[in-house]
Amino acid sequence: MGAVTFIEIKCDEFAEIFEHAWPLYEFRQIKQYGSSPFLRDADLKRLWVAVAKHSDALHMSVLKVDETIVAWFLGLQGNGYLHLLSMGYSPFYSRHSPAMLHMLMLAKRLIQERRVFDLTPGGSIYKDQLATAHEKTLTLYFIPSLRSAIESQQTRDLAGRAVKRLVRVAVKNPSRALAAALGRRRGEAADPDNPRPREHEIRFRLHKLNTADCARHDERLDAVRKNKIADLIRYESTHAQSLRDFVSEAWHFIDQGADVYTLMRKDRLAASCWIVSGERTASAELANSGVPAGTALLVGFYVHADEDGEKILIMFIEKWRNEIAPVLKTTELNIGIPETDAFRSIHVSGESAPQMPVT
Repeated sequence: MGAVTFIEIKCDEFAEIFEHAWPLYEFRQIKQYGSSPFLRDADLKRLWVAVAKHSDALHMSVLKVDETIVAWFLGLQGNGYLHLLSMGYSPFYSRHSPAMLHMLMLAKRLIQERRVFDLTPGGSIYKDQLATAHEKTLTLYFIPSLRSAIESQQTRDLAGRAVKRLVRVAVKNPSRALAAALGRRRGEAADPDNPRPREHEIRFRLHKLNTADCARHDERLDAVRKNKIADLIRYESTHAQSLRDFVSEAWHFIDQGADVYTLMRKDRLAASCWIVSGERTASAELANSGVPAGTALLVGFYVHADEDGEKILIMFIEKWRNEIAPVLKTTELNIGIPETDAFRSIHVSGESAPQMPVT
């Protein structure tokens, strides 16, 4: 994929790198815990930047592939210790475990410097995998409301352990049943044998795209960005979909192998479009969709209520076409557009082929 480098960030570079790196931490926190400390409190970012400017108390390092930050670590250092504060990684590289690779390279550096790496707090599995020694600690949780208690991952973990102990003898596979009950989204039926909810069947319209199909826009295509986590966390929550639900859906698309194209307006996500390339559909969940081999699929699209959805969708597709056509050395491409309520009213230029079902 490129040159992999581990870099410790110097004080004069801290503010610039920090601004690019913290969304990697925030993105996972939103999905796992519904928490967004940096988005919620702008003073927190200013605090860390100020601390880095006026002292050497903070350690920040990144793992890069060429110029792309794929993992990030922020810690507090002193007295021969480095204490974990925040870390994050790009989900687009998650199958290569960039966070674990980063931690191992950081640990190697700390061994050379004869420093202790303190991974507390939290009970993440990767910490047990990395630790060479353990100390007993206690954690106090303050939960301000019943809703916070229900949505808290810590509460779920504690309840899971308690219920598992109570029903270990009486119930077969209690942990799996509990995971299914606690892990599903609101309103979804429980399925102990299949914790993941079944997806509805989607039908696709296949479109042939070529140079003549491309519409002209009053907005330059370079305003569209690709695979920018910082853009996705700027989604504005609605009654229909919260930020946490939006981010969880984004993780699902990434797991399918999709790339995301985004458009920002005044620090707000105006639209996003998820496309799985033809080469990835063969090995993804969409492999048995009935779509001809090598066909790219548009699997998700969001547009803010104030924006022109049809115009932006066509712009996204043109951006994708301009990007992929030179690689495939062709001016004609196929793409599958979902035949759902969200897309039926949107016209995409091109010759439509018979509809294909996909689950």
